Amino acid sequence: MKKIIIKILWHIARYLRIHAINRNLAFQNYLNILSENKKKNEKILLNYGYKNFSQADEDGILEEIFKRIGTMNKTFIEIGVQDGYECNTLHLINQKWNGIWIEKEKKYCEKINKNFNFLINKHLEVINDEADTENINDLVQNKIKNQNNIDLLSIDIGLNTYHVLKKINSISPRVIIVEYNAKFGPSAEWIIEYNKNVEWDNSNYFGASLKSFEIMLKEKNYLLVGCNVTGVNAFFVRRDLINEKFIENYSSEYHYQNKKEFLLKAFENENKVKIGRFE
Repeated sequence: MKKIIIKILWHIARYLRIHAINRNLAFQNYLNILSENKKKNEKILLNYGYKNFSQADEDGILEEIFKRIGTMNKTFIEIGVQDGYECNTLHLINQKWNGIWIEKEKKYCEKINKNFNFLINKHLEVINDEADTENINDLVQNKIKNQNNIDLLSIDIGLNTYHVLKKINSISPRVIIVEYNAKFGPSAEWIIEYNKNVEWDNSNYFGASLKSFEIMLKEKNYLLVGCNVTGVNAFFVRRDLINEKFIENYSSEYHYQNKKEFLLKAFENENKVKIGRFE
């Protein structure tokens, strides 16, 4: 029995060592990317990225954007949050922002209501509904006072993110974060065919290319100011808020980041995620 236990512990230790090595390698690759970007231009948003509750470096990039443009009333809407523990706005809630989470899966909303019950009705409203091109404006309007001053909209709903975002006309958030499909590179225009009844099959067939988002959001008066390091999320700022602190190149060709799933290990949580109570 003792030998079996020793063997099990050896395998666990071996796994943990490999995990630590992989994490350290991923973090070193991340630091190398930052070093190259700092040499290129200090204004590049990647230089300011870090993770608190986001999937990768989105928390830090968002913080830097709002340092450059300021905030109005610290309000947000995030569409597609799953259980809420790894999203783009939990870090903001921890800084006493207020907003709405819209999540279609009932099981995730139940977890949110249980795990974040002390935030509900104080800093957070949770809506259990599926966002589509027909209901999106009803979902996001009349929920936050001073709708023209909503600071942030984050949207990640898999297949139809592009089509749903394009339909939004009832609010004009100051900043938009959107998941793009890095498969198609920096210049190709590509958009998935809209079908609200099809579920994502975990393939790379989803959403739209970064160039397509750039073109569509430019028509809505938003400019692309950066992408996160793992090549998942793109950041857009409303044109009237753009200032000299941003790079004067708003093209997908300049800001595109290819998909780097291997870097996710650099952002893995060391401990269980938990947000503290506050008034």
